[in-house]
Amino acid sequence: MGRKHELRPFEDEQALEKFSTKYDSSLILTGSHNKKRPSCITFARTYDGSILDMFEFCVENFKGISDFQGLSPPLGNKPLLIFRGESFEHDPIMGKIKTMFIDYFRGPTVDKIRPAGVQHCITFTSIGSTKILMRTFMINGITDGTEGTVTKAALTPMGPSMDLIPKRSKLASNDVWKVACRVPKEATIKKKKNISQDAFGSKLGRIHMDTQDFSKLATRKMKGLKKDRKEDADESAEEEEDDDSGDDVMDTLEEANPVGEAYDDIGGDLD
Repeated sequence: MGRKHELRPFEDEQALEKFSTKYDSSLILTGSHNKKRPSCITFARTYDGSILDMFEFCVENFKGISDFQGLSPPLGNKPLLIFRGESFEHDPIMGKIKTMFIDYFRGPTVDKIRPAGVQHCITFTSIGSTKILMRTFMINGITDGTEGTVTKAALTPMGPSMDLIPKRSKLASNDVWKVACRVPKEATIKKKKNISQDAFGSKLGRIHMDTQDFSKLATRKMKGLKKDRKEDADESAEEEEDDDSGDDVMDTLEEANPVGEAYDDIGGDLD
């Protein structure tokens, strides 16, 4: 937005809905400061162009990224979210606040993640239902010298860091919440057996077949490769004549110079 806007989320929801539709964003975060509620931020979510729920917090003990020299969260890195405290599980309002923080800080949705790629974490510690401590840490993995695997993780504090005190809230009705959390069938991808996709998005399929008998394989018949019956008969007759002529030549050679007599004459000359 190019200029400041006087927004009152809990008094005028239409202004937030207008900005949500204009900028095509379902998550809204506004800040305000006055004498009655100093240093306040409001988290809001929309569904189908209308406000779903809102939570207002007063910020105390704020420390930004610049307050920690040389430490900043990597750009585009997916953080590890940690929630500590029983109120996140038992208090309905704190449970909705937990889902709100997950939507805001979870980052892009991925199928797999490399453990070494998790370089920072955000912790939310609830002190009853009166205060939430938000802290950010840099994760430094300590590897084993022999195998090179990560055995321990050292946490280094960094910004942002703040204490959030819950103030006003607006919750969605149970019916609207169920409809908002419903996943359409078009968005769910059912895994089909023996069908996969490569890196380029091409569909690949695997077919299981029995052992083929290539002798019975039907091939394309061409007139140029087809032989007549007359040609087959002539070729068989020529092969028989060649076999008979070879036998006659061997018989004449044996009559003209018998092998046994030749060896006898050579032996006599040697004696």
